[in-house]
Amino acid sequence: MKRLLLLLAAVMCFSVANAQKGEMAAGVNFNFGTAYTGAYSNMGIGLKYQYLITDHFRIEPAFTYYFKKDYISMWDVMANVHWVFHMADNKLNLYPLVGLGVLGAKASVFGYSASTTNFGINLGGGVEYKVHEHIAIGAELKYAIVGNSYSHLGIQIGATYLF
Repeated sequence: MKRLLLLLAAVMCFSVANAQKGEMAAGVNFNFGTAYTGAYSNMGIGLKYQYLITDHFRIEPAFTYYFKKDYISMWDVMANVHWVFHMADNKLNLYPLVGLGVLGAKASVFGYSASTTNFGINLGGGVEYKVHEHIAIGAELKYAIVGNSYSHLGIQIGATYLF
C-alpha cells in the first residue's frame, strides 16, 4: 500500500513538473437548467475561472445565479475538473468533466420565505473553440446530481478570455 501511495505521489509530482505555463481563463456563461422531471426550468448567468495544471488537466471553480421564477431564486457554486483533448491545432478542445457543487434555493411568497442548501456531483462534458488568440467560445452539458429533488440538467453557452 505504501508503494502504491508513493507511486501515485510521484506521478502527481511529475504531472505538475511537466505542466504548461499555467494558462488561465475567465469567462461568462448563459445557462438553461431543467429539473430531472422536466417540470421546472429556468435561465441563469454564470462566471467561471479556469486554470490549466497540465496539458490536459484543468480545474474550474464557477458560480451560477438562476433568475427568480415562480417565487424561487437559485444559485450554484461548483468546482469542476476537466480532462482536455486538444484538436485542430489546439483551436478546438473537447472535455469530459466531473465535479462537486453546492446548490441553494430560496422561495418567497406573500412575505414568507424558506431556503435550502444541498450538495451534489456534476457529470458532463463540453466543447470550446478559440476564435482568437485570447478568446474562446463554448458549450457545455452537465447533469448535477443533487439530493431532495434538485437534480437538474444544465446547458450553457459562453465565452472565455484566455490570459
